[in-house]
Amino acid sequence: MNPNKSQAQAPEAQPGPNPKHGTPRGLVCSPLHGAALRGDATVLEALLAAGGDLFAEAEASAVDGEGETLAHTLMGLHALHVLVAKDIYSEEVYRLLMRRGLRLSSCCLQRRGGEIPGLLLPRLLGNQHATEERLDVLLREEVQLIIRSAGLAHELNEFLEVVSALRRDHDVAYRCASDIDFPIAEPDPESSQSSGRNEEPPTALLFAAQAGRCEAVRLLLYAGADATRSMRRVLAMDDRRMMVLQAQAVQLAVLRSDLVMVEQLLFFDISPDLTCSAKVFDSGGDADQEPLEEWTGLSLLHLVVLSRSFDLVEPLQQMGCRLEAMAQQRLPDGTTTQVTPLHLAVLMEDAKGCTRCIDCGAEVTDTIREAALQRRPLREMFGGSSPIGLQDWVEAILQGAEALQALLEQRTDLNKAFAWPTSGEEAKELLEGKPLSSPATTERLVEAFCGGRTAFEGIRPVHLAVILDQMWALQALLKAGAKLEGFVTEVLLDPMENPKLCGLEMDLALLCVRCASLEMLRDLRDEGLLPDVNYAAALTPDITPPFFPWKVEERTLTDPLWAWEGLAPLHLALLLGRSDVALLLVRLGANLLQPVDHVAIEAPWHYSVTDNCFRGLTPLHLCSLLDQKATASALLGEASGDVLFVFPGEKRAPQYKEMLGAVCRHVWATLDSKKGSDEEEPWLWRDVTPLHLALLYKSYVTAEALIEASTPDTLDILCSCKEPQCQQFRSALHL
Repeated sequence: MNPNKSQAQAPEAQPGPNPKHGTPRGLVCSPLHGAALRGDATVLEALLAAGGDLFAEAEASAVDGEGETLAHTLMGLHALHVLVAKDIYSEEVYRLLMRRGLRLSSCCLQRRGGEIPGLLLPRLLGNQHATEERLDVLLREEVQLIIRSAGLAHELNEFLEVVSALRRDHDVAYRCASDIDFPIAEPDPESSQSSGRNEEPPTALLFAAQAGRCEAVRLLLYAGADATRSMRRVLAMDDRRMMVLQAQAVQLAVLRSDLVMVEQLLFFDISPDLTCSAKVFDSGGDADQEPLEEWTGLSLLHLVVLSRSFDLVEPLQQMGCRLEAMAQQRLPDGTTTQVTPLHLAVLMEDAKGCTRCIDCGAEVTDTIREAALQRRPLREMFGGSSPIGLQDWVEAILQGAEALQALLEQRTDLNKAFAWPTSGEEAKELLEGKPLSSPATTERLVEAFCGGRTAFEGIRPVHLAVILDQMWALQALLKAGAKLEGFVTEVLLDPMENPKLCGLEMDLALLCVRCASLEMLRDLRDEGLLPDVNYAAALTPDITPPFFPWKVEERTLTDPLWAWEGLAPLHLALLLGRSDVALLLVRLGANLLQPVDHVAIEAPWHYSVTDNCFRGLTPLHLCSLLDQKATASALLGEASGDVLFVFPGEKRAPQYKEMLGAVCRHVWATLDSKKGSDEEEPWLWRDVTPLHLALLYKSYVTAEALIEASTPDTLDILCSCKEPQCQQFRSALHL
């Protein structure tokens, strides 16, 4: 039999083998009705899963007996009506059909016209099994299902109309007909014991408020529901304590952060000064434990703080709630304390709650300030010293958005600078074991920051977000007011006497090159946060890997011998061997011809010091000096082709001939010598092209790549060599 057939096509069901539950004799019905009459929940679920029509209607057109009774005239019966009409009570089947969408309170039809509420059928038919008393127990669940259902307003309104008609015209046994505040659930005996009082069972209004059904609350209030009834509610104050309180509907709405419902309830003449009492227990204690604290006079704003629904603070103020309202805390030793909402936020160590209350005008008394200064997360907010260090920021950024937001809410200094640990083990301990950390990030930062010769100072939270590859954290910090300014300085562990050589001062571009990932550099570019990539540090000691530390006569020198003048991000990327970063910087606009000078800090005391002093090194010169063939080829790939004429003001990449023909000077130069003076800076080689330099420093692999890219004109460029008695001009072929 097809369960989807209409009632006109459905054949009369045959008597079943279970006389206890009756048979479908006398009913024109579907298989769904037959399964319900036999009390077979398994078959019912199978039929519904196969697409059976839950709302299929049956008709009592062939009831046994000759005389016509009410039972003969019933039609439009769904499965629950059929069970009641046949006086069959199977709680399992009833609850199954109700959970699927059928309602006992819905109406069926009479053949001669008119509707009969399903709740009246037991009385009209004189039932012995499916009685009003038994159905009254099921009505609790029906009301809960109606309140939770999607078609809330229409379905609940129909139920309330049926109940009103029953109360007006009939003397029925249903509790909902005599009291709209009838209990729809039994209280938990254990919860009543732990709350220390006989708990009131929840009413429909309380259930709707707790479920967040605002429209249901409105309909129930108009139907006369008592808004002063209360129910037990448990709140977790922290990991160790829970608060048990008796809450009315408006207090439940506050605990749910439901502003619309709060406004609706206050509209029904509920006082904004309403208070409640509560007890605090140990979360892991026994049911019969003594309370740790007792509270009285908890206002709606106290509940806002307890539930951390801080968006309600300002609206509730506008509705008449007071931030100066006092609740009383009583401890087991008899000590009592008057507590405002702000004071309660301090006791809970809730920085966000304190911030919101203060922003809305809460008074900070001496008592509140003293309590706040004793709590580490709130100390700085209330004028104390900052307890937040580098570890707190790293943990917050690597824990995720929620942890970072909690730290930002403490109103700490977002531009405070920190020093990175110099020990690799300390750095690993700082970085590892966090949800957003990775072995690659840990390895990169330990290698960059913990070389054993330098230390990093001036690291701010925005810098941490960059080097930890957390763009979302950088955006959150900037939104909170952090400044994307300031330098991170890489300094020697043993500082030099020369005050000019304090270390390498890195702006954001240099910092990204020094220790950030390529992905972060791209993200900064995409967000428009990357500063000028052609920024050049005026003077910095040479602490880059190719030249520091330096070995002379089997001795490793701990102090740098040279200094860079005009070091730019592109130069630093080449010195660190970060070819991918160098290529990205070029595409971001880095100058392929930007010069940098490499000079001795003091007068050279060894020939190898002089051999590494240069004026006017371009990025391609650095590739030749360090024998970086792949990088040199990549940089040449970013150049434009050689053309005879360039329009004035035309913006284009340097031509091959400009890059290959750029010259530098190999000189005897110090920090104090005059640049460009042949007397103070005697030159050893001048007019040195990248190809010349590659040959002089035996970087033959790079020289081969430069030769392939050269033209006859660039190959014929002559450099000058100063020998003891004469000056010679040499081409690359001569070298």
